[in-house]
Amino acid sequence: MNIKKINILSIHPSGLAFGGDETRLLNQCRLLDKEVFNCIICAPKRASEEDMMGHFEAARARIIFIKTLPLNSKLPSSVGYFLRALNFLLYFLQLIKIILNEKIDVLDGRLRGGGVLALFAKMVTRHPVLVTIYGIDESKTLYKRIARYLLQFSNVIICDSVIKLDEIRNWVSSKNPHYLIIPSAIELKYSADEALEKSIAEKKSSGKIIIGQVSNLVPRKGQDVLISAFAANTTKYDNIELWIVGSLRDAEYYRSLVNLVKSLSLESKVRFIHYPGFIGNIFKALDIQVHPTRKDSLPNCILEGMSIGVPLISSSIGGIPEMVSHRKTGLLFDIENPEQLNSCIDELLKDVNFRKELGQAAKKRFDEDFSALSLSVKLEDTLKSVLNSRQLAV
Repeated sequence: MNIKKINILSIHPSGLAFGGDETRLLNQCRLLDKEVFNCIICAPKRASEEDMMGHFEAARARIIFIKTLPLNSKLPSSVGYFLRALNFLLYFLQLIKIILNEKIDVLDGRLRGGGVLALFAKMVTRHPVLVTIYGIDESKTLYKRIARYLLQFSNVIICDSVIKLDEIRNWVSSKNPHYLIIPSAIELKYSADEALEKSIAEKKSSGKIIIGQVSNLVPRKGQDVLISAFAANTTKYDNIELWIVGSLRDAEYYRSLVNLVKSLSLESKVRFIHYPGFIGNIFKALDIQVHPTRKDSLPNCILEGMSIGVPLISSSIGGIPEMVSHRKTGLLFDIENPEQLNSCIDELLKDVNFRKELGQAAKKRFDEDFSALSLSVKLEDTLKSVLNSRQLAV
């Protein structure tokens, strides 16, 4: 007997480059039961070396590219607003066509932009909508006011941490959606990367200690804070190297980081890695993961490192303290106090046994509370529930 699969359409507003929600969506596509669900994604196409198209294809997700007009930040603001509005309309019209042609059952709006598109589509097609967002937007632009209003018509709003979901619930100010916490279902993958494996082998033979941050290169992720803290420790330790790994999302910020490295004479000790391969290879190389973020919910990178026991130092922002217990499964510091970060790095560099203890405890916590199987089952049950609600309403 053939049972019709549930067709999920994930709506991404900006493309599928290497990033937090893109990684979460990729793991969602990998882990959902393919005997029950078809994963379809629509997104603008981005010409970027970090694009993860091959990874999504390997996860048996089908990507439908949305045609939009190119935007240029140098255009006058009035022209820019007009083009963004036109792109929204172009995306929306193509989205409706995809929903009808592909016989979609559930709309999965990614971030605020994807959520707004999905909720406008719901007005036309009456499809149930899940929206995944990671925080509120307190600005007072018309678009963001519309987004806040529309979110109350979501069937489910998903976030990855308690503190951020509470903020979202208060911001939306509606009991209509079902609010749900589902952290990213992490499943690290590895690839045969000869160059990286050679770097790891050289590191082991030389006794070098690799400190690293895996995150998009944007100011809120705090790579500048890490570089400064790393520099302070190079006066004590000559066998350390810093890897800054992530997609180049802000060219001006990236140039500022490169200039900071040069001003501190760290060119031989800091590597910028724009890595498009399976990220498990990177985590396997790290001795210490540092995440000095200024604003976050529950970062994938922390869960990824915990899953294989990489000792962690992180700022105590957002939902991070919900999964990292200070001095038990990692070290936490106040982002406004960089001296604390310097001290944390120093402590883990000089105490290898403490590093191992933190890594082992982090892996145990991950295995007990953040297993990919339990989180993917929770998402599957949610998808089935909203679909059943729609069928009963019809």
